[in-house]
Amino acid sequence: MQCGRLAGTEKVTYALILELQALGYRCDVVTLEPMEGLGGLLDAKQIPWVGFDFRRLWGIPAMIGLLKVLFFSRPDVAVQVGHRLVTTAALSFFPGVWRVYQCMHHNTGVKRGWVWRGYYWVVSLVFDRVTFLTEWAKHETIEYCGRIAKNAVVIYPPVHSRSSVTQQEKLEIRERLGLPKETIILGAAGRLVPVKRFDYLLRIYARVARQREGLKLVIAGEGEMAPSLITLAERLGVSGSVIWLPWQMDVESVYRALDCFMYASEIEAFGLVPCEAIANGVPALWSAIDGGPGEVLGSSSRSGQMDPRDEDAASKVVLEWLDMPSGEKRLLLESLRANVASRCAPGVVAERFYTTCLESKHRAI
Repeated sequence: MQCGRLAGTEKVTYALILELQALGYRCDVVTLEPMEGLGGLLDAKQIPWVGFDFRRLWGIPAMIGLLKVLFFSRPDVAVQVGHRLVTTAALSFFPGVWRVYQCMHHNTGVKRGWVWRGYYWVVSLVFDRVTFLTEWAKHETIEYCGRIAKNAVVIYPPVHSRSSVTQQEKLEIRERLGLPKETIILGAAGRLVPVKRFDYLLRIYARVARQREGLKLVIAGEGEMAPSLITLAERLGVSGSVIWLPWQMDVESVYRALDCFMYASEIEAFGLVPCEAIANGVPALWSAIDGGPGEVLGSSSRSGQMDPRDEDAASKVVLEWLDMPSGEKRLLLESLRANVASRCAPGVVAERFYTTCLESKHRAI
């Protein structure tokens, strides 16, 4: 794995590990950054892990450590999560191991095009399968390296569904988080970084708040943009109704405290958080400027999609949702929950991973 903090990539990988264990596979974990939040979860499930730091001495100690792990453990299958060249280089020394590359990211704006073209050319030589979170992410990568296409498969990330939140549970969570009980709360969660576009979210909320009194907006997360976002909320005149929470280990409780989850990311390979919110029985409005949310959730404003670059149109989507009769909201939510379950139920994802990646390994042997 690329790192051990408990963000979207790690949550998806951890969920898949648990499902593969249920199918009878033993899974060991190696990270190339010091293990953080994920370590406790792995320990609780007695999943062996070891962490290296690829940033030390140009990654040479991490490379040596990874080579030792591969040499002494002799895995049947090695799955690389993330785009660390040191991992790809280490795996190239073990052609007898069935190698799967899980592309959990988008490419645009992350590295220069020539870097991706070179890297994916190496990936196409080293790995037997390359998985993507969405068709959009797959085609974006194929544009950089057509050789990837022959071994490319789409496997949506696993998302656990829970029963819809009850009013009593919602009030209890709000009290625990220090949120007001009797008001409509919109919310968002994630890293406060430019690509997540919390600035769009604040501008959209400011437009909506001018037309609907008594609303609150909760933003749970930490990151480099926090000071500028607080300043923006003050400039927009909504600082009094925006509630800032630190990063939450139990992000599902944040979802379940909300009346509606809002997601304004500019580009994502998948878009995990709106799917998680919906799977928790919480309505969500999401953006799909570029990326994969629409593949699972739908592609119209009636299903919750908005373009946050058009603040006027996006605010109308939010206002339409606020004015929607409760019965219609419930039907829409159940339809979206069914979409998420049909594509992202953990058992469905594990079965597809097995048939497209692991079963092929058995046939090759």
